Amino acid sequence: MTTRYAEAESAFKKSIALDSTFPNARKHLGMVYFKTYRPDKARQNLLKAIELYPDYVGAMLGMAYLLTAEGKRSDALSYIEQAIGKGATLEQLVKDQDLVTLRTLPEWDVLMKKYFSDQIYYNLACEHSLKGELDKGFEFLQLSLSNGWKDYDWMQQDTDLISLRAHEKRWQEIMKKYFPDQFKEKLK
Repeated sequence: MTTRYAEAESAFKKSIALDSTFPNARKHLGMVYFKTYRPDKARQNLLKAIELYPDYVGAMLGMAYLLTAEGKRSDALSYIEQAIGKGATLEQLVKDQDLVTLRTLPEWDVLMKKYFSDQIYYNLACEHSLKGELDKGFEFLQLSLSNGWKDYDWMQQDTDLISLRAHEKRWQEIMKKYFPDQFKEKLK
């Protein structure tokens, strides 16, 4: 074990001794145990953190890391789904390097589409717009809107969508369909 992990372990144990109901110390101690290959102690502390604070996304993700390392990918995905239910974002999940293995699974894609289809389609609309692939851009924009994308104001200023907004007639038809109230205000 490296000196830094030993120092961290000592600090988190002291914190828990001072207040055994502090979930952050439990989560971080669990991660120290995970990083130092002590899975049983990692599990114990991560589960205790979730018990103390049932909405603790970080501890749920910690359990997903642990279960992935143990080859229990289905169980890991269950913790990912719980974390999404408690507020984990698509950006957070996509950038998390400890989730790389899970992101290769077909079940990951199903889970992401279940909870984030509007964002995924919006990002694809942006990508195709930037490439000048307008038909695809409009197709994915409509998919994002039909799957729940609601940020009208952002769409009006998002520089990724400039090429789509430049086709005013087509853009306005879509805005009128999905945002009739905002579109009326814009015409005033």
